[in-house]
Amino acid sequence: MEIGVDVTERGNWRVVAVEGEIDITTAPQFRESLFRVIDEGNDHIVVDLTGVEFLDSTALGVMVGAHKRLADGGPGLVVACDQPSILRVLDVTGLATVFRVCESVDAAVAS
Repeated sequence: MEIGVDVTERGNWRVVAVEGEIDITTAPQFRESLFRVIDEGNDHIVVDLTGVEFLDSTALGVMVGAHKRLADGGPGLVVACDQPSILRVLDVTGLATVFRVCESVDAAVAS
């Protein structure tokens, strides 16, 4: 199974938009795309989860790892998400207080 990952620029932000389900089989693809953006020297990154239907703990681990790598260089990882089920996972795990969570990419890059 594969996920769709698209990286775009929005001003000084890089948006990593993901579509599909991020689980143990697709998390490596997500990690590779996200960490490549970080390794290119970008420190303003939005992970767009508005197209994600499901994510598991491996996806959360990827995002936490990316956030830790970014914490010294900039604002950390910003998450754009309007999916109630994904927002609930972020809330229950406490990650909604670790990441800045916005309901859209526009809101994320404006903040």
